[in-house]
Amino acid sequence: MAAAHPVPGIGEPDDYAQARELLTGPAAEVIMVPQTVEGHDRPAAERAAETDARWRVALEHGGDRPIQFLAGGQYLLQRYAAGAVAARAVLEAAADARRAGMPRMLPPGFLAAAAQDYLPDAEYDLLAPSARGSWVERVIETDLAIGARGLPGPLRLPRGGEGYELADYLEQHLLRERATVQPADSAWRAAIGWAEPAVLTQLGTAAALRGRFRPAAALFEAAIAAGETTGLRNLAWIYENAGEFERAAELCERSAGAWVPYARERLAEKAAAGYTTMDFRMWWADTEEGTRENGEWLGDDDALYEYSTRVEARLAAGDSHGADRVAAEAAADGWLAPLADLASTREKAGDLAGAARTWRMSVATGNMFRLLNLAGLREASGDEAGGDLIVRYGITVDGEPEPGLGV
Repeated sequence: MAAAHPVPGIGEPDDYAQARELLTGPAAEVIMVPQTVEGHDRPAAERAAETDARWRVALEHGGDRPIQFLAGGQYLLQRYAAGAVAARAVLEAAADARRAGMPRMLPPGFLAAAAQDYLPDAEYDLLAPSARGSWVERVIETDLAIGARGLPGPLRLPRGGEGYELADYLEQHLLRERATVQPADSAWRAAIGWAEPAVLTQLGTAAALRGRFRPAAALFEAAIAAGETTGLRNLAWIYENAGEFERAAELCERSAGAWVPYARERLAEKAAAGYTTMDFRMWWADTEEGTRENGEWLGDDDALYEYSTRVEARLAAGDSHGADRVAAEAAADGWLAPLADLASTREKAGDLAGAARTWRMSVATGNMFRLLNLAGLREASGDEAGGDLIVRYGITVDGEPEPGLGV
């Protein structure tokens, strides 16, 4: 049997291992799996969910059939882990699209466009010229949409549906695994041609929070052109932050709300004065608990302490990659402080490249505020122009300073 590919950092209780064996082991053809979890079995499943994220997902998404969900999930993870590079590219594109806010049903045309940047150049070069325009459709039809062992494939085409659905278990796994990874440019670009206007606004917000101001502006512009205007304020902020006050003022005039008169006055003053320095107050959010960093969940919790302790232990052991993995696990659970602490520790140690990598991981979770830390690193290394570009225009998918909005 192929090795399991569990969620990082999560153990494997005996009851879970038994459930997995039922559908993936050599006796899968003859052993009958209980159809539902009832009676005394239900409390046992709920106890397992207290310590195992997979059981929590199974109970949430698997209804009264969590055992089938878990066992089938391991099969799906094996398909993903051992799959062809092209198959993994499509699945990762689908997961990133869902993470950013695309609907559950993903149109074939969207997937074909979204997956393009996920296929490495070396693999693309191996494709026959006649296949380079259809490799996504081919890998879906010949691999990902095909099931086995009584289970659907990683991408399911519902009867009568107009798009593919990423399998629940695999989606949940990839959302965690890729929590600190930026969606590729092709995923943002593809959405403009396939997403509904309201979804474009959601995606624009997701891009902006990840420091991707260029695709965010394009998504907001597309939504506004289609008559969806709820993103006007966010788009106006992006242009104001970039110093393009005239365009920001135009957007304000098309909007409504108590903020418009103040914004109009502020933009006029900045334009008249040739204002070039960014107003960092725009980078803070006011909440009921007071002002805090955008995207940061602050507070004390036993889980946060455990994650922080594990990160420190990995660093003490000289395991830098291990520290990254634990901090990424924490981020997937909503705790971003371990990433910030890890980046700060690396800065103090003079590891600016490692610190930048960690700040980028935090930004990829949706913590836009950490762009300022990336900009500070650029300035500390003598690249003041690069730091200014990051603050104004955000970053590229690779974490480099974005040269402009390009809209």
